[in-house]
Amino acid sequence: MRHHQAEAALEAAREEGADPTVVAERERIEEHLTTHGGPYAPETDPYVQGQMEARSRHGADDQAPVRTDRP
Repeated sequence: MRHHQAEAALEAAREEGADPTVVAERERIEEHLTTHGGPYAPETDPYVQGQMEARSRHGADDQAPVRTDRP
């Protein structure tokens, strides 16, 4: 996902009246891409990496995995 795609997804979420958590996540990704300059990938997202690190430190292997197939 590139910045223009994230921006379009954010606008669509706002127009559809999506759940506020969905809109917030889309905003976060759009802001990340504004400063990142490349395509979105969970491997380069500090927030996602922090979640994965926290789960591994707390032995959360039995919890649901972080979704990386969509923003």
